[in-house]
Amino acid sequence: MSKEDIFNEITRPDQQFLAIAQLLHDYFHNSFKHAYKVRILQIENKKAYQWLAATPPGPVTDCAKLNEPKSTISHCIKKKKMIIIEDIADEIQKNDSHYFITHDIKEEKGSLICIPCYCEKKT
Repeated sequence: MSKEDIFNEITRPDQQFLAIAQLLHDYFHNSFKHAYKVRILQIENKKAYQWLAATPPGPVTDCAKLNEPKSTISHCIKKKKMIIIEDIADEIQKNDSHYFITHDIKEEKGSLICIPCYCEKKT
C-alpha cells in the first residue's frame, strides 16, 4: 500500500463529515432532548456545491434552490456570518421573507442555524 492509501485507510476522510454531523446531532439531542437535524454542505465559488453529510439521514434541499438569492445559505455565504431563524413557521408566513425559501413547504417547524465554516484544502 502507498503512504496515501495507508493514511486514507486510517483517517477515513470520506467519513469525517458524517462523523462530525453525527457527533453534533448526538450532543444536542442528548443535551436538550429535542429533535435535531445536522446538515453539512460544501461551498465552492461562493455557491452551494454538494451535501457532505445529513444526520439523521433524510431529504435535503437541492443545491440549486439553496443558491437562490433569498435563501439562508446564500445570505450566510454573502455575509460570512452565522444566521439564525428563530421560528421557521413565522418566517414562512412573511410575505417579504429575506432568509428562507419555502418551496411550498407550509408546515415546517423549529429553528434554523446556518454557520459558515471555512477550511482551505492545502495542496
